[in-house]
Amino acid sequence: MSVRAIMVPNEDGNYPVVNGVVRDYISGSADVEKDYDHPMIGFAIVNTGSAELTFKINGMTIPVSAGEMWDDCFEPFKNLQITATDTFKAVVRG
Repeated sequence: MSVRAIMVPNEDGNYPVVNGVVRDYISGSADVEKDYDHPMIGFAIVNTGSAELTFKINGMTIPVSAGEMWDDCFEPFKNLQITATDTFKAVVRG
């Protein structure tokens, strides 16, 4: 399995420092919806399965192919939805 991190430099050409501390860990192989009492700002997920999954934060649905990883910061959010049919691991930072 190959893992590819998706990082985008800021306008200065530097890569952003990931902010926040881990507030939640999620692993599974099925759909998950989480509501948080406090705003979260970061999310990372590794698709360890063989099927594409998606996650939804702030109305954006983002696909993650099999074997890929996604790690980024978002505008503060209190709801997270993961749609999956195979295995994944994720952390939520706030």
